[in-house]
Order: sequence, then structure tokens, then C-alpha cells
Amino acid sequence: MGLSGGEACIKYLLFAFNLIFVLTGISTIVVGAIIPALYHDYRPVLQDGFFSIPYLLIAIGVIVFIVSFFGCCGAIKENHCMVMLFSVLLIIIFVMELAGGIAAYVLKDQTADSLGHQLNRTSHDFGRNQEYTTFWNVMQSELHCCGVDSYHDWMSVFHNNTLPQTCCKGNMEMNCTTASLKIYGIGCIQGLAEFLKNRAVALGASAIAIALIQVFGIILSCKLATYIRQNNYV
Repeated sequence: MGLSGGEACIKYLLFAFNLIFVLTGISTIVVGAIIPALYHDYRPVLQDGFFSIPYLLIAIGVIVFIVSFFGCCGAIKENHCMVMLFSVLLIIIFVMELAGGIAAYVLKDQTADSLGHQLNRTSHDFGRNQEYTTFWNVMQSELHCCGVDSYHDWMSVFHNNTLPQTCCKGNMEMNCTTASLKIYGIGCIQGLAEFLKNRAVALGASAIAIALIQVFGIILSCKLATYIRQNNYV
């Protein structure tokens, strides 16, 4: 006894869902791979958790391909065991993505005090530590800021009126000093906190959005498994 029209519709909807599922897996892998490269220069002040999330996304993306195989085969062959296995694996992925999204939202609460400590620590090694020097130059250029709270912070580092070249707008000054007319007037701590918060929120929202898509697949697979069992397609 075959599946009825409505049941067959669910079968092909589940198959179509798996195609979308594969695309979300590819997107997840791409996002997870790009994030560490994009924010590598900010590593000196980023929490380790910020970089653990991308690796979690890559792992989820790889698992998606394996899970999609069971979903497609189970739907086409109307195999109850494969559809049920697909449902269980989909629930596991849902929990993982939800955990990744929540973790990203937690990271947005990284305090200004914590960032301030990291910024002060790294600024005193400017010019002596290549990683910290690159970080400060990139941050000041991208966020249009200078120093931790203001350009005055550099005076305690250099003990004179010299400033990093990236403190001057457009890096147009031959020698950037506190007397220059085009100094970025704001400190980096506020801009960096907002920068990290926005990225963490976007990352968390993406992970949760993808997880919610999985709910649709879980419902379809559970319904199809029930129909197959009722029709003795085991």
C-alpha cells in the first residue's frame, strides 16, 4: 500500500527541504571559515569563545552533508529507519546551532572594562610586538579612533607627543603628533565594543535563524516517518 497524495506531498517536501538544508550547510561552512580570517587582526583582545563559534559552525556544516544523505535516501526510498535517523540527527544539529547562537549573544556582553584592560596591555607593546602593532594600526584605521579613551593615552606609552601614524585621518600627516590637526578625536574602546557587539549579534542571529529552519525539517520528517510506519514501509 503506497502513500496517499498528501503523504506523498510531505515526502517530496522533505526531499526539497534537504536541498535547502545542503545550501544552509554550505553557508554555515563558509561563514565559519571566513570569520577567523576576517578578525584575525583583532585576536589580541577577542575572547577565545569568539573563535570557538566559527569552528562549531564548520563542524555543523560538515555534519549537515552527512545528515542530508539520510534525509534524501529515507524520503525517496520511504525507509522508516532512515527518516527517523534523519529526524534525530536534525534535532542534534538544531541544539548545536541554538547553542552557537546563544554563545554568540553571550559574547556581546563582553564588558568595556575587560576590553579596556586588553587595550591598555597591548598598547604598551606597540612597536615592540608585531601582532599588537598590527592590531592597533588596523583598529585605529578601520574604527577611526586613537588610543584607548583618547589620543592622550599614547603619551604614557611614548612619553612624548608622538602618535601612531594611524591616529591621523587618512594617514596624511608625515609625522602624526598631538599637535596634528587631523587626529581622530575618539578613543577606541567605545568603537571596538560596538564593533564586537554588532558582529556577535549578527553571528548569533544567523545561527538561530538557520536552527529555526531545521524545525520545519524535523516536523516534516516526523510526519513522514509516521505515515511510512502506518503504511508498513519499514
